Amino acid sequence: MKKCLAILLVGIMVVSLAVLGVNAEENERFTTYTSGNGSLIYVDSQTQYKYIFLAEGENSDGSKFLLVQDMRAVCDELLYKALGDYMLFNPQTDGGSEGPFAIIKNNDVLGAYAAYENAWIEDKAFYDAMQKTTSKKYISLIGDTNGDGVLSVLDATLIQKNLTEKDSYYNLASSDKLTLQQSYIADFNRDNVVSVPDATSLQKKLVAEQ
Repeated sequence: MKKCLAILLVGIMVVSLAVLGVNAEENERFTTYTSGNGSLIYVDSQTQYKYIFLAEGENSDGSKFLLVQDMRAVCDELLYKALGDYMLFNPQTDGGSEGPFAIIKNNDVLGAYAAYENAWIEDKAFYDAMQKTTSKKYISLIGDTNGDGVLSVLDATLIQKNLTEKDSYYNLASSDKLTLQQSYIADFNRDNVVSVPDATSLQKKLVAEQ
């Protein structure tokens, strides 16, 4: 009798789920909708935070991710942080320090910095995904001081030119030649100053790659 009752209850549950249209897709963490301006919005069911879809990305191992922007982002402050060989200039987010760029992968979400630190994304894969968006101005190749997208002797020359006009120990915070953003990019050896070793290290890298 108990066995029959259990079977009956299971049957009722299956029928109810079918009638109500509940399925695995609707139980995923993220739901989507299209905003009035045509943007695809991802809604996190755990936090109710909303993210604007920016681009798809793929790592060298074939794993895929979504590049999104946190809709809470405000641009009253810029965070400067390296992602491998790239420098991300990330506008502040209104509820934390991660900034607006985030990664959705494997039904989870992390800010860009945390996603990189947790090996969700490779720096080059993230850079390539950013290049597909209007937000690409927020990421640069470290050492690409003149902003042409490649490392060359022109970048080393620009660093050296600024150094001849100031002290050899060139403090990022007091830059009056390079912009502050250029200074972070020019800090090739990442010791928090733009100095002769940055130009030297960049030149050595260029020679080694020839």
